Amino acid sequence: MGGHDNVNLQNDGNTTSIYTSWTTSKQIASQWATVHGSGGVVLEKEFYPNDMIFSPDFWEESEVLIIGIDSGAKVNTPGAVGLNKF
Repeated sequence: MGGHDNVNLQNDGNTTSIYTSWTTSKQIASQWATVHGSGGVVLEKEFYPNDMIFSPDFWEESEVLIIGIDSGAKVNTPGAVGLNKF
């Protein structure tokens, strides 16, 4: 895995980085999963607080960053009215 390690660039949309972006908001996750229509999914996973990197969160998405590619997330479908079914 390669790319930049600048949290400001990541938060501003340059996702060619060492991070994966996550949100702590189920509503925001649903919005992103359906932004281009149906067929999107919401990934759910718990992380240790020490594994979460501060995000400047310019877009107010309740974003946290995790270093590297992650696996083991639960796959959910977005719920009605922007809320997830969990």
